[in-house]
Amino acid sequence: HGWPSLPQLWAQTGDSRLVVGRLASFADLRFFGGRNVSLLIELYLVPVCIALVLIWMIRRSGQLRGAALATAAGFIAFCALSPVQIDDFTWSFQVEFVFAGLAAVTSFAGAIWHSSRVAAGDRRWISGPLALSLLAAFIAECSHAHGLLVWPILVVLGFSLWLPRPTRILIAGLATVAVAMFLWNYHSPGGVLATPWES
Repeated sequence: HGWPSLPQLWAQTGDSRLVVGRLASFADLRFFGGRNVSLLIELYLVPVCIALVLIWMIRRSGQLRGAALATAAGFIAFCALSPVQIDDFTWSFQVEFVFAGLAAVTSFAGAIWHSSRVAAGDRRWISGPLALSLLAAFIAECSHAHGLLVWPILVVLGFSLWLPRPTRILIAGLATVAVAMFLWNYHSPGGVLATPWES
């Protein structure tokens, strides 16, 4: 019945705001007949992308080559595609979880990429990789509630990677706004999760 409204996309389900998953489900309904085929394909492609981003990070930042890089790549591929996470490969609704993971690793990769530019002498406090990092952190939050954890980790990375002071202020400010936005009109999902903080 037409495109979903912003309140429909932002509506709370349990303890999460499932904007990305709802958009993926709507796209499947609109363009693929609502058979969940596109969602199931995404369930396999997104973990592959997670593995590729992590392998790229190790190759770029860890200076690994040869057998050490192949070993690390194999370990990452196993973790990302392990059939132990069977729900992530058989139930299309799990697209929420895998997109949150991809957004998280992309956010951290962008922050590390920005820090490598700073270390190489580029003193600009904002860059394309940093913008990608911040956008990905917001997407993680819009994928599942555990995506909120990306923001405090980014704040810690800002200090541990010696990012310029304006960059750290930007990250902390956006983190505060993003978490506040997530908790705006948040209601207890009930059950064992009695409060937003417990959630």
